[in-house]
Amino acid sequence: MKDSKSTPRITETAKGLWVVNRIAGMASGAVLLSCRLPKRWRMQLTCPRLFGLHSRQESPTMKCSLCQERKGKRVCKIKAAQLICPTCCASLRTEVCEGCSYYGPCLAYQREKQLNHKKDFLVEILPEIDERCDVALELAEKGKLAQATAILEELRQQHPNYHMVIYGIGACHALRGDLDEAIHCFERAVEIFPLLAQAHYNLGTAYMQKVDFQKADRAPAKA
Repeated sequence: MKDSKSTPRITETAKGLWVVNRIAGMASGAVLLSCRLPKRWRMQLTCPRLFGLHSRQESPTMKCSLCQERKGKRVCKIKAAQLICPTCCASLRTEVCEGCSYYGPCLAYQREKQLNHKKDFLVEILPEIDERCDVALELAEKGKLAQATAILEELRQQHPNYHMVIYGIGACHALRGDLDEAIHCFERAVEIFPLLAQAHYNLGTAYMQKVDFQKADRAPAKA
């Protein structure tokens, strides 16, 4: 097993930039191909005022008229326009609230929350296969994509539904610039192993390169 804390390396191709790094603390020692944070995300972290994250002026503190504990932030339609807190707002919410500016977005949020509820899952971990995937991805990093793909395709014959094998094949497609094939592999990998963070991030990178920003934003968020 190779040291899982080796120095990050960057692989640059004509089709894009992919950062190669080992996953610290993972027994598999698999190679991580993760995306750099898009400029817009980095600016949000370093310049929040540019994106309005801290631009709103704080109003004088007023207690919720119902619980008298939390800060009142919303004007309640069914409580004679009194200020109430978001928690009390949720507890009172009925069809009578239709037309309130908070009603539609709250319903949409609840629907999305239900759809994105993570189910329990079991995943098979094969350290020997992870090591061979590691070797293949190191070859891919060096530009030896044919050799890397040959190793991974051989592994796929033996383990067609193993997440690291499918992920590795997707990484090779990504380094070639075959974004549609890469996306297909990354999506299949996270379907098998929903906590495979590097697949989520590279899926976001692939969507960014396809200029599909909506899907690009959602992919890393699921990691």
